[in-house]
Amino acid sequence: MFTTALEPDELIVEVVFPRPAPRAALTEFAERRGDFAIVAAAVDLDAPRVVLGGVAPVPLRVPEAEAALAGGAVAAEVGAAAAEAIDVRDEPGVSAHYRRGLVRTLVARACEEAAAR
Repeated sequence: MFTTALEPDELIVEVVFPRPAPRAALTEFAERRGDFAIVAAAVDLDAPRVVLGGVAPVPLRVPEAEAALAGGAVAAEVGAAAAEAIDVRDEPGVSAHYRRGLVRTLVARACEEAAAR
């Protein structure tokens, strides 16, 4: 991680990004292209790990969905576990019910996309 400012006579010559996990996927939903996601879901089948964005002030892991994934649950069951585990509130323009439905759908879709790789 880069933690200091560049000096006037310095320049960045290389940026290295780690390779993505081979059986992982990220899905998201935003009202318009380029907007912040209302919900984003990342799934790594090998870890197993399920992370959500847009449902809390910071991205969060969902241990209940990870346990379902580790237990061999199908994609829809992992999505349902994630949707049931989160604590969301109604916000202007986005109800908790709508956001919970997005979580269910996007986690299941991410599981399916990761499995297809």
